[in-house]
Amino acid sequence: MPPFHSLYRHGFVRAALCAPVLALAHPRANAQASIAMAREAAADGAGLVLFPEMGLCGYSTEDLLLQAALLDAVEAAVASVAEATADLRPLIMLGAPLRLGHSVSIAPWCCIAAGCWGWCRK
Repeated sequence: MPPFHSLYRHGFVRAALCAPVLALAHPRANAQASIAMAREAAADGAGLVLFPEMGLCGYSTEDLLLQAALLDAVEAAVASVAEATADLRPLIMLGAPLRLGHSVSIAPWCCIAAGCWGWCRK
């Protein structure tokens, strides 16, 4: 059990709200920025690290969201964040498009020590 003065002992969680500067339609660069911020938040004791909706590719991509190349790059970026943060304690929530068959949806992706383990359709 955590010590008495730990906020975790009393049912609270330290959350880090991260807003990296985004590179539009450049998931690899955005993933690297997200990894750096997640590491910093973990070092500061965060148990939950939250990133913006569409934080891996940006919003102004319009019709680019329907391009397989961008969606492939987003999926690779999610995997790279999951791999690079596998040794961190907090739950990390990323925002990215999700390809479901022939449609694209905005979804939060959840990553934790075991890797990227899920997404939730908005």
